[in-house]
Amino acid sequence: MNRWFAIRLVIIAVAASCTGSSVAPLGNDWRVCGIFFAVVMVGTFCGIGGAYQTEGVSTGWNKPSWYQNPFSFRSQPLQFVHLVAFCVIAEGIGGELRGLWTGSYVGTPGPGVSIAIGLGFWIALRLAVMIFHPKSSLSMTENR
Repeated sequence: MNRWFAIRLVIIAVAASCTGSSVAPLGNDWRVCGIFFAVVMVGTFCGIGGAYQTEGVSTGWNKPSWYQNPFSFRSQPLQFVHLVAFCVIAEGIGGELRGLWTGSYVGTPGPGVSIAIGLGFWIALRLAVMIFHPKSSLSMTENR
């Protein structure tokens, strides 16, 4: 097993166990999840797409991979965004499961907001890489 793959799994497991701390209950209005999803997805897509369009900024970026170092912020920021997306999704899923397990689930979308934010990050990242990443360059996952 690759070292970075194992480290990512441990970080995501820790995020899933740290539930309920990042998003406070927001009432019973589930539309909040859709708003967070849309804002995060559009913002992340525009940010990554803009960086790809700026000459010299995205040179050498690899496609997100579970097998690369996610802490190379300056040289490989997509790896970190990929890790953050999965951590936020795991935190939300852990919060939903905890609420169901303890019986304290009252229909509040708090953990659902975390899932919406994480999915917004992940979908925007996938779309930006599919649209803007140079087709001729090989990523590290293809060279394994």
